[in-house]
Amino acid sequence: RQRSPHTHWSVFMAEGVLAAADLGCDQIFLYDLHRHTGALTPHAAQPSLRLPSGTGPRSITLHPSGRFAYLCGELSSQIIVCTWDGTCLTPVQTVSLRPAGLSEDTLAGGIAVSPDGQSLYMALRLWDGLFHCRIDPDSGCLSAPQPLPCAGRHIRSLSCTPEGEFLLIPYQESGRLSVCRRDIGTGLLTGETGTAEAPAISCVLAAKWEKDDL
Repeated sequence: RQRSPHTHWSVFMAEGVLAAADLGCDQIFLYDLHRHTGALTPHAAQPSLRLPSGTGPRSITLHPSGRFAYLCGELSSQIIVCTWDGTCLTPVQTVSLRPAGLSEDTLAGGIAVSPDGQSLYMALRLWDGLFHCRIDPDSGCLSAPQPLPCAGRHIRSLSCTPEGEFLLIPYQESGRLSVCRRDIGTGLLTGETGTAEAPAISCVLAAKWEKDDL
């Protein structure tokens, strides 16, 4: 999967700055968006961020404050914490999701940050696991990963509801979507409140729905 460039994810870091995670090149590429033409050119302040060989960046998740970004290293099963000052990404911490002594292969999967910016959730695939970290509000750094109950196989994405009450967990190989209630204070999951059949589900995104939107 690293024989050639392989853009896996893109997200706007700020107005007019697009970041793309290239799993094949172990880099985050940043681009300036030209509003009138829609063209992309390398970001003037930082065209790219090179990561250690074999990281395999899968996705980029932003903190609600806009000051931090969490890079998912799919192949290394790591979370790389970066600060974002509006122009440059700077790595400040690397956290491994692999439990100590584990011999099985793993791939990092979904990441979600709670709306209050206090909790980060992440998943491992192949060896199926779900983890929670507390986020330091000043540095954006993570506490040691804490295992959470995992009730299925192959989590490719995660999503918190806009109010932060629930975490949505799609189990691709189990063919089900799980809705788990969050303890707002601790960030821990307190139990599954609902499920839905969803064959081969790979991605979920929670959105706030209003009757007036119909």
